[in-house]
Amino acid sequence: MNENERTILPSNIKQVGTLSNEKRVYVEDYASTYLQQYANADNCREKAAFLIGQEITVDGSKALFISGVVQGKYSVQKNGVVQLTEKSRQYAKKQIDIYFKGLDIVGWAYIQPGYEDSIKDGIREYHEENCDRGLEVMLLIDPLEKINSFFVYDGEEFKALKGYIIYYEKNEGMHEYMLENKLKPANDDYRLISDFEPEEEPIAEQAFESTRASSPSLREARIKRKTEKKAAGLMSTLSFVMLMVCFVMGAGLVQNDKRINELEMNVATLKNEFAADNVQSVFAADAVAAEQTEQTTLEATSQTTLEQTTAAENLTTKAPELSKYRVEKGDTLSRISEKVYGTIGMIEDIMRLNGMEDADDLTEGTQLVLPEE
Repeated sequence: MNENERTILPSNIKQVGTLSNEKRVYVEDYASTYLQQYANADNCREKAAFLIGQEITVDGSKALFISGVVQGKYSVQKNGVVQLTEKSRQYAKKQIDIYFKGLDIVGWAYIQPGYEDSIKDGIREYHEENCDRGLEVMLLIDPLEKINSFFVYDGEEFKALKGYIIYYEKNEGMHEYMLENKLKPANDDYRLISDFEPEEEPIAEQAFESTRASSPSLREARIKRKTEKKAAGLMSTLSFVMLMVCFVMGAGLVQNDKRINELEMNVATLKNEFAADNVQSVFAADAVAAEQTEQTTLEATSQTTLEQTTAAENLTTKAPELSKYRVEKGDTLSRISEKVYGTIGMIEDIMRLNGMEDADDLTEGTQLVLPEE
């Protein structure tokens, strides 16, 4: 539906936080999903994006509807923050002509990992300077702490909105943009700014490092700590299972070897003690004893093998299992993430665990494997 044709507010909605009287903001589900994917891509590096939509009046009340997101390509780092350039704006206009006809730039999103510590002054200054150029609202996203907050500038101060609304409607434009601009999963080549172009003059590498020397180190440590924690948990579980299996098998082999050595020693002793004329009778008795001992050894070996098998089965049974989810009609990954974890921030983990490349490649009845939180 074209935003100009809207006469009523959407009925299929989900409220995030407490709605504010200053500004009522609606974000379409596809746009919200892509924002989270964009924030988590490239190891959650600091970056920006355009918010596409329109402000309309319904029943005498103004509401801002955001139904599209365009990546902030050709950005630069200036005054310690990522800034959208005129080239970035021209790129966004071209994408609007292709995917979001009839809409315009209504705000911007800023991805700042660890922003709960403080919001950079440069972000406030840039927003205040550009709010009359379409950047009416700003969505600040912290992909590490899973925090999203909208901000507005009322001409005097930079204020946070208490909440916003996610609505669900058919959004072909955003869906097509997502397919044409798939995001790369996170990798180990972490870098705060990796694809920025200088707007006025090149940024020296030494100056670049100094601007991110404080907070980025904290962000890198958080990312590394979470990754190592997951890997360590998995490896410790596997190591424990393998250790127990090896212990059971080794104990059985040691006992069998000990019994065989004792049997050989008994036979040798009997041979030395008896005279030559009693050799036949002695060896006949030895044969009977050996047969009985061999039978006992075989029975003990069978019992040990049974115990080993039972122990291995018990260990296997006790191994942790990942939870599963069967896709229902109308499900999206963002809805599943919200339903199971209470947040849409687990979309990338679900996709990676299930080998998915497309967040919309969901079929009713499909069974998904869900990661642990």
